[in-house]
Amino acid sequence: LFAPLRALIRNPRLMIVPHGVLHFLPFGAFRNPRTKRYLIEDYTITYAPSASTIRFLRSKESPVNGTALVIGAPADGSPELPGARREAMMVGAELQSVPMIGSAAKENLLYQLKGDDDLVHIAAHGFYESDTPLFSRLALAGGDGSDGNLEVHEILSDVDLTGVNLVVLSACQTALGKGSAGDEVVGLTRALLYAGTPGVISTLWNIEDEAAAVLMNDFYCQLLHGDSAADALRHAQLQLLHGDYPDPRQWAAFTLNGDPEG
Repeated sequence: LFAPLRALIRNPRLMIVPHGVLHFLPFGAFRNPRTKRYLIEDYTITYAPSASTIRFLRSKESPVNGTALVIGAPADGSPELPGARREAMMVGAELQSVPMIGSAAKENLLYQLKGDDDLVHIAAHGFYESDTPLFSRLALAGGDGSDGNLEVHEILSDVDLTGVNLVVLSACQTALGKGSAGDEVVGLTRALLYAGTPGVISTLWNIEDEAAAVLMNDFYCQLLHGDSAADALRHAQLQLLHGDYPDPRQWAAFTLNGDPEG
């Protein structure tokens, strides 16, 4: 799929506009059988809904003033995610933001955004509903009139992410969606882009709790040192690949959709 193009590519940054089943492929995990190198080792890879949306997404960028909303390990009745709790604590400390954990990790936090947060990080359970993609959801904590399930249709109608430069979903299957006749993908990632953020980091399959926490630690270290979101994600994936988590199943699920800068 990629080898015929390699000789024509002169830029180390790839922005892929997938079509059909290509929406579900982790290009970073493609491996050269001759050199044994993964594509992520040679390129910084991001994804876009279409070529025409790139300028539109970049126009959504806003000045960074340093605030963030960090949500982790919600008390939602699902199996506990100890790695997600540690991850939220780590991210909160890195971004100087008090993490919303357990019963405080409420769905309503997403409805109350007022453009003051540059980044939203959510470490929780994610559920993809292939038959009813508008009901794919993030399992957050309930309360204040909400049931705790942040569903795709609710994001599209009630969440305003204006001013949020990047949303990070450290949760399972959050990059999946159902394709329509026009190659539109209905899912959490696309809904968040429509809600106003120019960039979303999400996952193509179920992720390992501990590996995700390690990846996010590396990601935010690089981001805070001035790397773009795309470069920071690539660096974190390479750290796992060349460290304790070499299996692509543990790092290649994470993808950045939208603006590479973040």
